[in-house]
Amino acid sequence: MRRLYYFIINQMIIQYFHHLLGNAIKKYAHLAMERTLDIGCGDKPYQVLFPKVTELIGTNSAEYYNELDQIPSETDVVCDDGTKLPFQNDEFDTVLNFQVLPVFQDMDAFFQEVNRVLKDDGVFFLSTDFLYPIWNAPNNFWRTTSYGLKLLADRNLFEVLAIEPLGGYYAMKGRLLVRFLRTKMACQMGKVKSSKGFTKLFHIFWLLVVILRTLTAPLWVNICLLAYSILDKVEFDDDFTTGYLIILRKKKDIAKR
Repeated sequence: MRRLYYFIINQMIIQYFHHLLGNAIKKYAHLAMERTLDIGCGDKPYQVLFPKVTELIGTNSAEYYNELDQIPSETDVVCDDGTKLPFQNDEFDTVLNFQVLPVFQDMDAFFQEVNRVLKDDGVFFLSTDFLYPIWNAPNNFWRTTSYGLKLLADRNLFEVLAIEPLGGYYAMKGRLLVRFLRTKMACQMGKVKSSKGFTKLFHIFWLLVVILRTLTAPLWVNICLLAYSILDKVEFDDDFTTGYLIILRKKKDIAKR
């Protein structure tokens, strides 16, 4: 049942945020060059967007995955700590890090580690959440404004090339809707298992509601997402953005010259 649930959510509903982030990446993809590191790469969903990248090495953390959600076959290097990367100094032309920043307890240490493995003038692509629920609890620590990202960049020797909000109010609503649906099955099944008596009967009834809602989701959710995508252009307001894409360039290390 759970596998069917996630198939419907992940395969039959428009992956709105994936398209939103992908469109933002495309604007700057020409800046990514040759040997590239993707930290927390997942299944490398954005690899096809980088035509000038000749080698893409992807890392994933084994701690994040489990039996139902196994570590992707696209993983080249298993690395559980992004602040201690198993690579040499100045090894990469480009570093990518999409939707992973909140898991780092020390964001400065992560930025410094990216700076270490990047060549001088290398480019760092980073996307992260702003208005979005907690995930990967309890290892989820931060929500960062555009000003906070710029401050992190400056104090860790990066130049900001561009920063893009990932949609406005309606894009945020669309992403939250899909997130809400994705978490409800496991949550409701947990309530059924842990409850007794009349309360258990109620939670069984509500589990049936969740299942029915999910079976019909490809129709009504996709309509909502299409409407949100139009409304987000009509009434764009980046104060309500769900996240940011920031493009950074490593400043040259004067001490080495």
